[in-house]
Amino acid sequence: MFYPAFNPKPKQIQIAVVNNDKGIDIQGNKVNIGKTIEDKLMDSDSDIVKWIKVDKESDIKKGLNDHEYYGAAIFNKNFSKNAMSKTQLII
Repeated sequence: MFYPAFNPKPKQIQIAVVNNDKGIDIQGNKVNIGKTIEDKLMDSDSDIVKWIKVDKESDIKKGLNDHEYYGAAIFNKNFSKNAMSKTQLII
């Protein structure tokens, strides 16, 4: 059989990350949820996923086409604004 040579456990799958989030000011404080998530992903010490920071979405598309990346996480420029839109009510 092939069992000793076959290891079905994925390892170091490269996932690209691009953060275009501009953040938002809330009551004088800068909030950038995209950056916070990006930092958490980049600090991850997972054996399964290796997060790769890229600068542009075009780099992700090229990397996906070249089979350099298995997937991607893209944070658009209004990510924080959209995420916080319902929570900005001042009481």
